[in-house]
Amino acid sequence: LIFVLLFTAVQIGINDHTFINNEYTRLGLAKQMGMSNAELVNSCVQLIDYMQGDADSIDIYVTVNGEKTLMFDQAQEVEHMKDVRTLFLTCKQYRDMALLALLVLFLLAAVLTFRDALGTIAKGYVWGAFLMFLIIGFVGTWAALDFSSFWTAFHQALFWNELWLFDPAASRMINMLPEGFFSDCALRIASTFVGAMLALLVASGLARQFTKA
Repeated sequence: LIFVLLFTAVQIGINDHTFINNEYTRLGLAKQMGMSNAELVNSCVQLIDYMQGDADSIDIYVTVNGEKTLMFDQAQEVEHMKDVRTLFLTCKQYRDMALLALLVLFLLAAVLTFRDALGTIAKGYVWGAFLMFLIIGFVGTWAALDFSSFWTAFHQALFWNELWLFDPAASRMINMLPEGFFSDCALRIASTFVGAMLALLVASGLARQFTKA
């Protein structure tokens, strides 16, 4: 259940185009890169669509300093996004399988003994949420104190190569996705995730009271 909540929070966070537009407006990256803010947002959305399996490639043409060009023209950018896409779609598959298993187990428990099952699930979630909040506290503190080292460790843990290490002088992808963008996005995802977990904690408390009544 916690994994389902986390991955769903990620999906909600990365698909908020208003947030993406506001971030690029605030950071002022479009002017630095010689292109319009709308094209920068569209380029980011193209990456997200590709990552989620909704686009066949990351190819998108933009106007940079008055010249029409391919936004992502480095082979390394293409290969890295293939890795990101594989990772994302694998996690999505696990999330869907976890959700299905969750529903099946809950229905089975409800058929066998609803009141006891509800209390057991609520108690289990409380303990699971407690452990997850400890992890969030550790990771959140690390990210707040030194996001750069956290972000590096995050990539080293998830990727089996060094394609994520871009040259800022050659790659538009790294320039359009600075650490500030990712830190704000991570904070937004974490807020959604924690909010959902707290809501379920309240629901779990009510469920335990119901089973005791």
